[in-house]
Amino acid sequence: MQEKMDRKTVRWHQAFYAGMQIELEDDAERLEFVQELILGNEPVRLDMLVIKKTGDLPVSKSIGKIFRKYNVLEYKSPGDSLSVDSFYKACGYSCLYKAITGKADEVKITDMTLTFLCARYPRKLISHLKSIRKFSVEESTPGIYLISGAAIPIQIILTNALPRKEYLWLTSLSDHLNDFREIRQLLKGYEQHKADEKYRTLMDTIVKANWKTFTEVHKTMCDALEELMKDELDQKKQREKRSPFLSSCQIWVKFLPG
Repeated sequence: MQEKMDRKTVRWHQAFYAGMQIELEDDAERLEFVQELILGNEPVRLDMLVIKKTGDLPVSKSIGKIFRKYNVLEYKSPGDSLSVDSFYKACGYSCLYKAITGKADEVKITDMTLTFLCARYPRKLISHLKSIRKFSVEESTPGIYLISGAAIPIQIILTNALPRKEYLWLTSLSDHLNDFREIRQLLKGYEQHKADEKYRTLMDTIVKANWKTFTEVHKTMCDALEELMKDELDQKKQREKRSPFLSSCQIWVKFLPG
């Protein structure tokens, strides 16, 4: 069985799309999620576009507080940095979406926002925005940095710095999970939603990216369970029947790469 997954095989963006829908599901009826929107005839794609369909009420969660009608999201996988060029590319894509969508000026620039999501603090970019562009960059809430001075509201979200209690799924979209308690919390959360395709997609990516840690958790859980239920298991084995007590060890096994 493979112990280390090739990072290139991990489908980060598909999981991110599922994770954003999960985190904003309290407002799902008022939001439309568009994945990898193709702009024009050239292979130019937005990572994600979130459209507020009705009303002026703010999105419930802090990551969506700045949202207007058209909200462009640029996501960086763990290990990828949010560079100065990445920033301008996303700005360009946002402007291109405004320019080519609908009739003339149908998408108002005043109805747009831009959100960057990454795992690592983009020190060089922040320095550039402050010193070169003279933008103001302030941390509004833990993990969320608001950028003022651009044509549209912009925010940078550090997924690793978001409150885990509020953002279990986005904070778990990482290849550095190593806390067994967090893994168990994640498994418990998944068990409640395992029939939902979004959760299955996200969990699949998280497990593949943290294969070694999940393997260790699985072994620890099953070893402890076998010791606790030793008498019962011995009786079951004698009757040549599989013990139901091991079922909890298999909650996530189907997600592990074979």
